[in-house]
Amino acid sequence: MSLIHRAGRLQLPGLLLTKGLDMAAFGISTFLLVACALLFSATVEAATYNLSAGQYPPCSSKSWTANGNTYVCNYGKVTLNAGDAVVANASSTLWAENGFLIDASVVGSSAHNIMLRSSYGVIITSGGSSAGTVIFGSVVGASVTLGGTTVKGSVTGSGGAVMVNSEIEGNVGFNNEITLTNTIDAGFVESANREITLSGGSVGGGVNSSGGAGVFIDGTTVQGDISSANIISIEDSKVTGNVGSSCCKVTVTSSSVQGDIFTQGNPIELNGTDVVGTVSNTNKIYLNSSFVYGDVLAATGWGSQVTIQGIGNSRIYGQCAYSGVSPTYLCSDSKDINELLPLYLRFDEATWRNATVRNSGTLDMVGSASGAAETAGATPALASPWGTCRYGKFSGTGLVSVPHSAALSFSNELSASFWLNVSELPTSGSVALLDKGDNYRLELDSSGRLVLRVNTRSRELVISTVVGEGWNHVGFNLEYRSFIFILPTINANIYINGKLKVSGSDTAIVGLGPVINNRYLNIGGVGSNGLRGFIDEVRLGDVLWGATEFGRQARARHWCGSSSAIDHFEFVTGEGAHTCSPQTVTLKACTNAAPAACQPYPGTVSVTLAGNGWVGGSNQSLVNGTGSFKLQGLALQMPLGLSASNPPSAKQTLCQVGKAPLSSECNVTFSQSGFIFEVPDMLADQEKTVHMRAVVNLGDAKSPHCEPAFTDSSVPREVRFWSSFVTPSESDLTDSSQRVIVNKAAVGQTFEEATSLALRFDKEGFTSLAVKYSEAGRMLLNAYYPGGIGEKDSGAMSGSDSFVFAPAGFCVQPSETCSNKDSHCDVFRKVGQVFSTTITPVGWPAEGDLCSAKATVNYRQGQIKVSPVVQAPSRAIGGKDGKLLLPVDSHYDHFPPGSPAGWDGTITQDIALSEVGVFRLRVEPPPYLGVAVPVSESAPIGRFIPHHLKASIEGVLSPGCGVFSYQDQPVGFSTPPTLTITGYGVSEGTEYPTDNYDFDGFWGFSPGPSPSWLEADREVNLAAKLKYGNGDPDELEWQEIESLSPRESGKNNGDGQRTYIWDADWLRYLRAAQPGADDHPFQLRLRFAAEALTDRDGVCHGSACESFGAILGQSEFRLGRLRIGNGHGSELQDLSLPWVIETWQASSIFRPEAGDTCSATVWGNAQATEQVGNLAGKDLRIDGGKIGYEGSLIITKPDATGEARIGFQQVPEWLWYDWQDVGREASQGLASFGIYHGPKPLIFRREIYRGM
Repeated sequence: MSLIHRAGRLQLPGLLLTKGLDMAAFGISTFLLVACALLFSATVEAATYNLSAGQYPPCSSKSWTANGNTYVCNYGKVTLNAGDAVVANASSTLWAENGFLIDASVVGSSAHNIMLRSSYGVIITSGGSSAGTVIFGSVVGASVTLGGTTVKGSVTGSGGAVMVNSEIEGNVGFNNEITLTNTIDAGFVESANREITLSGGSVGGGVNSSGGAGVFIDGTTVQGDISSANIISIEDSKVTGNVGSSCCKVTVTSSSVQGDIFTQGNPIELNGTDVVGTVSNTNKIYLNSSFVYGDVLAATGWGSQVTIQGIGNSRIYGQCAYSGVSPTYLCSDSKDINELLPLYLRFDEATWRNATVRNSGTLDMVGSASGAAETAGATPALASPWGTCRYGKFSGTGLVSVPHSAALSFSNELSASFWLNVSELPTSGSVALLDKGDNYRLELDSSGRLVLRVNTRSRELVISTVVGEGWNHVGFNLEYRSFIFILPTINANIYINGKLKVSGSDTAIVGLGPVINNRYLNIGGVGSNGLRGFIDEVRLGDVLWGATEFGRQARARHWCGSSSAIDHFEFVTGEGAHTCSPQTVTLKACTNAAPAACQPYPGTVSVTLAGNGWVGGSNQSLVNGTGSFKLQGLALQMPLGLSASNPPSAKQTLCQVGKAPLSSECNVTFSQSGFIFEVPDMLADQEKTVHMRAVVNLGDAKSPHCEPAFTDSSVPREVRFWSSFVTPSESDLTDSSQRVIVNKAAVGQTFEEATSLALRFDKEGFTSLAVKYSEAGRMLLNAYYPGGIGEKDSGAMSGSDSFVFAPAGFCVQPSETCSNKDSHCDVFRKVGQVFSTTITPVGWPAEGDLCSAKATVNYRQGQIKVSPVVQAPSRAIGGKDGKLLLPVDSHYDHFPPGSPAGWDGTITQDIALSEVGVFRLRVEPPPYLGVAVPVSESAPIGRFIPHHLKASIEGVLSPGCGVFSYQDQPVGFSTPPTLTITGYGVSEGTEYPTDNYDFDGFWGFSPGPSPSWLEADREVNLAAKLKYGNGDPDELEWQEIESLSPRESGKNNGDGQRTYIWDADWLRYLRAAQPGADDHPFQLRLRFAAEALTDRDGVCHGSACESFGAILGQSEFRLGRLRIGNGHGSELQDLSLPWVIETWQASSIFRPEAGDTCSATVWGNAQATEQVGNLAGKDLRIDGGKIGYEGSLIITKPDATGEARIGFQQVPEWLWYDWQDVGREASQGLASFGIYHGPKPLIFRREIYRGM
């Protein structure tokens, strides 16, 4: 079996216990199996096993069977140690009938998955201290225990499951108990027979328990339905889906549920919980400080027993079914939630291009939007249909202003709140969020702090606190108190997400109150200095709100399609309706009052059209507030109207027929003869052929019999044409001068200006019209024939139909482009850095170049998708598109920033990309008035480079003795020193790895960085004494460490990182001739200077171009020696010579080295040399010196006088010492027997004292 080795050590993982985790029975037994197996496992070397090559991991039965791509360990268990890897050349199954024991290993690859399967044994995995287990494939077994494991597939079994700190990319399904702790599961979790316990983490699908004690969820996000055959308990969690028990109690605490909650025969209890959906059972329902945005249906017919009960500030916004006393204080069937406070700006307008912002508070006033302030709705703070709905989008130069009112000024008490989501901090200084001049001002500064300022006539109080990323509910209150003018005091508090964050107070001896002014209240900025981000739900009151009220506001929702959102409906159709063909009718749901131009409702509206004759039926939908339908003329007079709508409108429906003004006259007249158009989809400035037919109905409206009105092509008919605007309406147009072109002639825009064209009709009554319009919108083309003098002439005829002219595409022009289209492009931006792009809708390009075509300035559309398309590195080699970081929802709205008059049709949009590379910007609008608009792309832009780099260092020595090595000792590597560099971006304050940085051309290092090899504590450069070598350490030629070039790995993997590896078999630190301060025990640090970690484009490590280093594991070096002492005594007695292993310590003295437990076992038996006197030629017996770090050598009495040198013959050279200033040698002690002691040690053979 061929193996690729890499040293590793199996480690015992810790046990993580959390609230609600029941480790009894299966949980405890499986944990003990892990503990015992790992506790007694020995240090092993990591191995790679290729199943396709017949390389199998250890199987306890040692019996393998291969059948195709299925490899079976028969009746045995497979064990993988830390660092092991199992691969295959094709997708395979690894089947161990008695289970698996896996520690910090990798099974399979992204190219070739390997399924793990067990017949009856437990599958146990664990993660090491630095790396977890990764399984590229599903896991199928009996029972499964996962710790620190990623599974690129599903995990299923016939037993139970325990998963801790793991990630599952598929489903989790077992027959018995399932416990997930801090685990992310992308699919569903399902147990057929037992309970499910979730603590932390998230579940991307449903949770279903069909037996056992029920479902218990704590601190988990669930994106799917939760069902149980027993109780359900949910705490501190977020659920998007229905929650239902077939029998038992449901308790939800401190959570949010977007879905229905139901059970049978038992109570439902909600504590501090918000529910968007219906809550129902056949028992009692309890609410404790909870809100239900939907119906609550409890048991009925229980006599006087009250079945819906609520305490605290509970509220039900829906209908209630109950028994007992009516809970009228709880229930409201209205979807329109009113709050009695002076100012409440919901920012739910479809657009602010009409500059009006509605106040839902008690003050009779409206706000006005200006500059680059718009509304958006893709990512609200609280999602719809009950939520915070649309919100204000501020792009640095826009604001909303509210006229002065005494109720908006701070004199005695004032409170305000709003939702805030910061996209980009100010580059310097601060921007105003709520500003009433020198009365009060809440700012956001460049460090991300909220700063509240309030002034008296002589003093200023300032408090501040940090605000986090994403949506946060911000509130503050102000209070002024004084006794006449004595001890005037101002108190101020800032709350975030309902919690008090900072307080401040200022008291003077005497003084006047706050500075009062009559300035507007500005929201989102002042002048050209404004917020880049989002604000919503602005509330302001002249009372004091505290934590309870701010907390309520942070949870408050309203219906995102409330009756107040639709002011009225408008039908628009042309004249000339004909009984031979259905008439096109456009219906709009308008959010503003007539007669102003209709502002369409920004969502889907369900409508029931009144009367008969509607093609496709009466039940229809308006997408983004607009829809076009066909009405068949069943009578010569057909009414237009609505039977119902959702959301509804209380106001009368209005109509515009032909050139008549908008009014309540809603009848369409159908004629028996006229013109019928066959209309294709049209692109602006592109000529298309439209067929028009002259017909006459010889039957009646209910039984039409239609014939051609004209059949003689030799007779020309003078038909008059004119056009009118439908969408946008004429008052909302930027350019109303453009005429519809019919047969090369510009037709008029009113009946009086109608253009007469001579047309010939064939025998079927058809004629062809060449129609072109250079603008965008829905136009109504009208035709009228006054009749001829011939007796066979048809008489007067008319007809009309609407045409949609969509842009032919967009001219997308970033501020800079690159014609190279590859990595040779110059640096353009770091990822996340903002650049401006102009986007202009255009008509059909005569030369094929969209940017040379005419702009369609009347085009209006919201939620246009913008996305990056990678050009280099190409998708073919794994290049990633990434995403837009700005705009954050990857969409923009194409509306005039102010008045439509004079607008050039161009939107300048700030863009920020997430990925490294060269890209095109793709603009992909939704259908425009039902017509598809071609996708458009910019020229290549880039090169984009990382925001910063992050380095990581690994490396572990195999210490020569215990946990350290000696100077001069050859030391191997357990893990060779490695440097991994990763390119990073930053989004909303959170860094993320880029994927494309490691591709050739975008990687910024060649050659790789060079390290410094330093003493860890004192940063002393050790390169001069540090050597490396490969091969047999007794024969190799040692090389300078700085000449060791790294090996590069990980290129073009698409993970944004590469690794440099300094491979060598041996490392050796050369000791000096004499010990000094540099020889105290030290560890080896690998350090890279900031310059070394800066790539060719100047992208550097960390936020401030920092150097980076790390201490290599088990890299401590010590200067050591073996010292054997002298001794003398009677030849008739045994003699003892002391020996000790010493190391040079911080006090610059040799001290015994208790950590050496390995040297004494290898240097062999002590021997005598240089025997003189009567000891010459005599065999001496010497015992001791084979264990520990110090002891005694016992020389058995020789019965003879004389002396001898005593030492070990195999002392390693790193324990030699220069005892006599003539070079290093192994220590030998002097043993003297008899009266003659020999010379004293201080002068014997010129021996020099050096701290012995």
